[in-house]
Amino acid sequence: NPSPGTSPATASGSSKRYTSGFTQSAGNTVANGTVLTFTHNLGSIDIVFGFYVADNAGGFDTIEPGNYRGNNVDRGYHIQDVTTTQVKVTLGKSGYTRLNQSSAEWQDEDYTGKYVKLVAIA
Repeated sequence: NPSPGTSPATASGSSKRYTSGFTQSAGNTVANGTVLTFTHNLGSIDIVFGFYVADNAGGFDTIEPGNYRGNNVDRGYHIQDVTTTQVKVTLGKSGYTRLNQSSAEWQDEDYTGKYVKLVAIA
């Protein structure tokens, strides 16, 4: 039997994976304030997600977008409505934030024209 807090699937190492690949649409076109719907068919709601943004379909300049809320600004993303077959990702109406590698300062970005990727492990 697995230790308390772990499931037999985790203990046995039989995880399932999903990746959308980098895309500019998932039910809707990637843009500020849109809701994207990804169909994963993992058969579980016990899922760990990763969400990434890149400049092109090859994954150039891939980052995990940062979140910020304040002064009537909503940046980032929110994973919600997880089912055994689908998940929705709401993109911030004001885009997202990223930490500039050169200046180490936060900068604001738009989702429009970007590529996104959802990775899921159940």
